[in-house]
Amino acid sequence: MYVSDTYGRYAEENGRLILKSTDPEEERREYAIRPGTYGISKDAFAGQPWLEKLIIPASLECIPEGALSNGGGWASDQKGISEIGIDPENRHFVQKGCCFCEKQPDGSLRLLRVTGKKDNITVPSEVTAIGKDAFYDCTVLSVYLEGPDVTIWFPKDHSYYLKKLLEGFGKNGKIYDFTEYDRFLCGDHFNPQRIKMIRERISRGYEISDETAKQMADNLRSHPEEVLEAAAEKGSEETLEDLADAGFFTEKNIDWFTDQINRTDRKDLLVWMMNYKNMNYKTSEYDFTI
Repeated sequence: MYVSDTYGRYAEENGRLILKSTDPEEERREYAIRPGTYGISKDAFAGQPWLEKLIIPASLECIPEGALSNGGGWASDQKGISEIGIDPENRHFVQKGCCFCEKQPDGSLRLLRVTGKKDNITVPSEVTAIGKDAFYDCTVLSVYLEGPDVTIWFPKDHSYYLKKLLEGFGKNGKIYDFTEYDRFLCGDHFNPQRIKMIRERISRGYEISDETAKQMADNLRSHPEEVLEAAAEKGSEETLEDLADAGFFTEKNIDWFTDQINRTDRKDLLVWMMNYKNMNYKTSEYDFTI
């Protein structure tokens, strides 16, 4: 038996009401799922890139993987569902900041969809699993994982790489699979953003092998001019501070960097470098010596 409104088409399956599909001809931006609905099908919102807000009734218990990924794609202005309202009586789903999550039997959470349009996202420590396409069509700069206390930075201005790297969330049963991410960072192209990503990976040491960390460190060590250019482009001391924290500067290379910065018009960076040189040197198990 089918039950329909002007937008949604529902069917009874084993005595439970399921939202099966929505009208592709109606370009709605907001939709309230019918009260009494138990679940939605995976393709319920397929072809609906205009839909931005979804209202979840108290009865809803089942949302399959990828069901909320209705965006129009990376080249489209329609990014899909970015806001979810939940009936306060619903016992199966919860909104934590910008994270729409499914409650698990053990009290943990499964992240189903990142909502809102934020550059910096925090995934709460209660999240122990991330569903497929939870970050679909997101344009983020960083994701902070509260559980392991680590920030993952992303190349926001490069949509192709951003899409590929965001696919690491929930991959292979992990919160984040760094396989593609590390392959990206071990490349030869350098800019301020990628240098910051490398610094974070090495300094935090989260789920990174010694071999991979050494390769990244060797790449930076082999490109001092690019590192210097990145520091100058940053417009602040942040890049130098990040590199210092990672043990990049040593007694063997500090004079070269100080001299090169002195040749630029960045006197503020020169003051920082001179102060750092006079005060101390940080070390790292990874050798950055030029």
